[in-house]
Amino acid sequence: MSATPDPAMSDLPAYRTAVLRRMLGMSLSWRHPFSSAEALLDPGALIGTLWILVLNAGLQHEFHWWLLTGVLLALTYPSPAYLRVPVTAMLRSQLSGWLVLAVILGCGSVVMHALIDTPHLLESPVLLEWVWLAPLCQVGLHLGLRCLVPVIADKHGNTRIAIIAGAGEVGARLATQLTNNPYGATQVSGFFDDRNGERIDHALPLLGPLSDLPAYIAAGKANIVYITLPLAAQSRIGNLLESLRNTDVEVYYVPDALVADLLRGWCDVVGDAPVVAMLESPFSSLAGVIKRVIDVCLGTLLFLLSLPLLLVLCTAVKLCSRGPVFVHHHRYGLDGKVIVVYALRATCDGPQENELGDKAPPSNALGRFLRKSQLEKLPRLINVIQGRLSLVGPRAHAKTHNEIYRRIVKGHLIRHQVRCGITGWAQINGVRGGEKSLDHMKARVSHDLEYLRHWSLRLDLQIMVRALANLFARRP
Repeated sequence: MSATPDPAMSDLPAYRTAVLRRMLGMSLSWRHPFSSAEALLDPGALIGTLWILVLNAGLQHEFHWWLLTGVLLALTYPSPAYLRVPVTAMLRSQLSGWLVLAVILGCGSVVMHALIDTPHLLESPVLLEWVWLAPLCQVGLHLGLRCLVPVIADKHGNTRIAIIAGAGEVGARLATQLTNNPYGATQVSGFFDDRNGERIDHALPLLGPLSDLPAYIAAGKANIVYITLPLAAQSRIGNLLESLRNTDVEVYYVPDALVADLLRGWCDVVGDAPVVAMLESPFSSLAGVIKRVIDVCLGTLLFLLSLPLLLVLCTAVKLCSRGPVFVHHHRYGLDGKVIVVYALRATCDGPQENELGDKAPPSNALGRFLRKSQLEKLPRLINVIQGRLSLVGPRAHAKTHNEIYRRIVKGHLIRHQVRCGITGWAQINGVRGGEKSLDHMKARVSHDLEYLRHWSLRLDLQIMVRALANLFARRP
């Protein structure tokens, strides 16, 4: 293929290029400069405004500003892609992000004050100026990029003309994404396919059979070809590539395997062979280490803060009824292995749940309080520190439920590529509690897979904040 390599990466081996692309989490191609610039806007706005104020106050030698810089970089890089979403949705997302950040800063300032006697959030003039200056700069940069991109595109006049070879499902999806991108510099002229026009479900025209494509390119009518033929048509793909080899057109292949519901799909190179990840855990690389460190640190902090309450509840459970204070539930965890999770005993005697995971009803006021307030799950912070659970992740289902639903719910076992969590994306979106029906389980699995597909440190923190808000807002 004659695709042009990235100038900044052309002197690196292929495997290093692939690793760098993946680590940076964005396209380094100079053909996508707006995506690369957008990924830097949030960290640039937040960290830039912070250090302008810090340098102006002469506080650059204080360690906690460097620590805050690292936290901000981890939380905001890369920036979400807002160019393709409405302005109102962008503003809502940034507002929710700032609410999460405010909670983190507030809690962090308390901890830092206790450890190294740094000023509280409301006692620091730099932070007080920064909390209103930074979001204004953040919103301004995103709005400015929206206004600047069309101007640059019109002035540069570098619109590229693309042809899609193959008018199947993959080609139609690719055409829709290219034509619906208001900031893209690629214009799709139509399809080349051996089928007739009546079988093409798209507004773009059928320009002719595949055999006419080389002559169309030779006439200078397009400079990009996307091949979306199925993998089964290897001979046609090979013949098409051979006929285009002596032209100056750029050729890209979009495999039909990408029609599948990918989990964290990405491309890499193993030796000289290109590979496409289709079902990969989002925590198989450095992200897994980061998530585990956060689980240990934050889980330990939460456990220490809640330890007095836990001791009171343990004493109350012991005094109100006979039996052990803690109960043990067997669940499927990471990699499908059986784990033991802890909970406070909410019933007086007998089993706490049946083999399907349905909990026995509480038999006294204390049990009803523990069940209603979710405080019976407080000991699971110990499981987080042990590494059996995570603070955020898919719900840990009972063993029997897994055996039943793994056969009838698509993607059910994919959830176990990560540690199960105390709370998760499904729970904060209302899909919680016992498995009431097959539709309920399908909705839960769908939310869990969506979480794995879009995981980020920022998303974990948003889920934790919303889970706490839902807990305190729940009516008694």
